[in-house]
Amino acid sequence: MLTFWPDQAGLAQRPAPLEIFAEDVKVNLKTHSSRFSGNVRVLFEPYQARCQSAEIFLDPRGQQVIKMVLQGEVTLQQGSSVLKAQRISLDVRSNQLQVSGKVYTRLQLERPLSLNLN
Repeated sequence: MLTFWPDQAGLAQRPAPLEIFAEDVKVNLKTHSSRFSGNVRVLFEPYQARCQSAEIFLDPRGQQVIKMVLQGEVTLQQGSSVLKAQRISLDVRSNQLQVSGKVYTRLQLERPLSLNLN
């Protein structure tokens, strides 16, 4: 598992809008979830994602995202850092990502990587 969010506490204090663009959406009021499909683009500062489908789960007590499941040639980007996979599941409450299927990552490091191979 990878942690992609900078700071859970920081996110809670500074809620940013979630914007989703897709060709189709199906909303399930019972499960408080929405399934977007077809050329999906998800924007949630400072991240952006592109995929074939996205399922968004909301907390039934409020309009907060508790989980996102992105599938089908997923690209998640923050600045010049990139994460690609067939499936990325983001659990907002635990601040964890599950990434599977042809995973590729490129991270922008703040300082050069230093190895001591002695």
